[in-house]
Amino acid sequence: MPRFRKGLLRPYRACAMLLHLLLPRPLVGTLPPPGWATPGKAEAGDRLGLFVHRGTNLTDLFRRKKWAADPTSLRTLKRWLPSEGTILEQLRELANSSCAVVGASGSLRNCTGASDACRHDAILYANDHAKVRRRIGCERVDAQVANHYACVWDASTGGMVTYKGTLRGEKRKTQCETEPRRFRFRHEWNPRELARGATRAWLSSGLLTDRVHGQVRRHGGGKCCATAGGVAIGLALHLCRRVTLFGLGGLGRGHVEYEATTEKERGGGDNIAGVHNMRGERAWIRSLGDAVRTRCI
Repeated sequence: MPRFRKGLLRPYRACAMLLHLLLPRPLVGTLPPPGWATPGKAEAGDRLGLFVHRGTNLTDLFRRKKWAADPTSLRTLKRWLPSEGTILEQLRELANSSCAVVGASGSLRNCTGASDACRHDAILYANDHAKVRRRIGCERVDAQVANHYACVWDASTGGMVTYKGTLRGEKRKTQCETEPRRFRFRHEWNPRELARGATRAWLSSGLLTDRVHGQVRRHGGGKCCATAGGVAIGLALHLCRRVTLFGLGGLGRGHVEYEATTEKERGGGDNIAGVHNMRGERAWIRSLGDAVRTRCI
């Protein structure tokens, strides 16, 4: 059998390494098991695919989202993105953490156990509700899950603002009052408004939101979609060792920021604002069983 000298293999190894660097990288390797009862079990490298970062295959991302992917838009987006190392550092720390996920349900108003959220290693808030933090008596914000109205960049004011809804459906602009210590996870964003959505935020790759919306749809008669609180639950289940929910899934309990006067305003319908499937989200939360603990629900 002929023997090959080591020196003869070096050009082939060099070519293999070059191809590894040049070929596009997959958007994500694997996600945690399909059952939601295994929080924090996936490796940090697997959970990295929930976020858009500098190593993300942006062409694949735009194709999956059905967005136009011209070279200029891809280069522009890449300038806004965090490095893989920045995200991995936070993921490794949270993997051993006890996390409180805090929503804005009116069930927080008279809940004596709301302050227990402050005892957790990390607190994840849904959107921008300073009254919630005052209600539980804890100003610490470790992470925030934000939609396209919460804590976005506003060029006219040169700062971060939140568009808050009223009982009548209007949106009023207020100053953002939530600045997370670890990261802001933007689960809704538009590549045409990167400054608005990507400023001081980590962008969702869409994998997590698609999965959470699917769970809510399955438990709620085929209706979409989950709230920011629902997405926050899904994120915590992927990132944290233990998860406890506060003020989430509050169907018919209204919103902690205002007092509702009618059944519609209290959230008694199946579909809040024609978008959020509250009944499906609540049924999904109940189906999680021992994967989460619940307080003030």
